[in-house]
Amino acid sequence: MKIIMKPILLLLLVFFVNSCASVKQADEPVSVTAIPTDVSAEAGNGKVTIRWNGVSGADSYSVYMSLSPGASKKNFDGRKSTTSTTYSWVGLSNGTSYYFVVTAQKKDRESNDSSEVTATPKAPEPAPKPPK
Repeated sequence: MKIIMKPILLLLLVFFVNSCASVKQADEPVSVTAIPTDVSAEAGNGKVTIRWNGVSGADSYSVYMSLSPGASKKNFDGRKSTTSTTYSWVGLSNGTSYYFVVTAQKKDRESNDSSEVTATPKAPEPAPKPPK
């Protein structure tokens, strides 16, 4: 009888440990793991418009801007938040290069940085003068 009970107790113990592990995983907060993709930046007059593909389940997005290459959520000169997948950063200096990355947010969790994009705002070309 003792020989039969040991394997049964062992199976019950394994089942119990696996059940507890499953419960713990269910209690962990939901994280955003997907990174915004296909990020692009279009320069305008004193502004840059950044666009990206949305992340399923994201509550909002953060757009990080840097004045030098290597923009990230740890290395930035400005940060804006939006619920859209497009953001126009206005008030920028024409002729200055700006670097951007985007992250997705869900509750208190934030994804890794997107690929960096860059754009240099410029004033519109003056209209040609009419012939005399």
